[in-house]
Amino acid sequence: MIWLDADDTYPVEPIPEMAAALHDGYDLVFTSRQGGREEIPRFNRLGNSIFSWAVRTLYGFEGSDPCTGLGGVRKEHLTRMNLTGQRFTIDSEIALKAGRMGLRVLDMPIQYRKRIGEAKLSGFKDGLQIAVGILAHILWQPSSSYPQEEQV
Repeated sequence: MIWLDADDTYPVEPIPEMAAALHDGYDLVFTSRQGGREEIPRFNRLGNSIFSWAVRTLYGFEGSDPCTGLGGVRKEHLTRMNLTGQRFTIDSEIALKAGRMGLRVLDMPIQYRKRIGEAKLSGFKDGLQIAVGILAHILWQPSSSYPQEEQV
């Protein structure tokens, strides 16, 4: 399953490589907006930094950009996540649950582009919902029936 924000800020060119990575053994592919960060409003960049730190620290997520709008996950993992988030909280929920599940993550750098049209994200309001969503899952653990990978 691959998702993509529809505001033309994310390139479509990496999608075949993402699908191949999922087919070849990665459980999750998250793109990281390493290029074009100046296209993200300064307040949103600050929020993304805080959320990224929280999801990596609290949940063990291995990617660098858990709020990205371009990612992919194997369907069997997505089903086991029992997602509850909506709108802009869904990306971070997938990331934090992937961290707790110990999924194998590919972090794929991309060039983020200038938005076409009006932003639907409200930096403060939606940022607050993302923060609440991150904290709301603090006790979430994968079900005991979920097969854990052997630790090396």
